[in-house]
Amino acid sequence: MMRSYTHLLSLLLLISSLLISGCATNNSGFKISQLAKTDIDTVTDAHITELKRLNRELAAKLYKRNPGN
Repeated sequence: MMRSYTHLLSLLLLISSLLISGCATNNSGFKISQLAKTDIDTVTDAHITELKRLNRELAAKLYKRNPGN
């Protein structure tokens, strides 16, 4: 009888530690939209975001240089 309580307590401790550790990684930047993405998709999205930012920066610089045309 005592052995079953020990197994139950061990299982409960394992489950609660997994749940607590899952809550501790809240600031990892995980989004639900990234759930089905592969690493390649995530890297591609990062590159696209960076290219869009650089494109806006370049357009602003070119406009400041020649605003009349």
